[in-house]
Amino acid sequence: MKKPGSDWRHWRRLTLESPSRCSVRASPCPDSLFTLAATVMAVSFAGLTFTRRLDFQQAGFAVAVAILIDATVIRMLLLPA
Repeated sequence: MKKPGSDWRHWRRLTLESPSRCSVRASPCPDSLFTLAATVMAVSFAGLTFTRRLDFQQAGFAVAVAILIDATVIRMLLLPA
């Protein structure tokens, strides 16, 4: 008698699922996950604004603003679909 789940067809079916189906199952709310990731990246780059070097301050501020703008545009255009 076989153990449940030991059949190779079961594992083959699991590995051939579409990526979109797997990603939807993995994250029930992808918009909040995307927002959290963008916020973490923006805060980490904004941390560069507290350094003493002016070029790091400017780069950190520019990248943080760019990430926040990009996250806003992505949430408005792609995630509602």
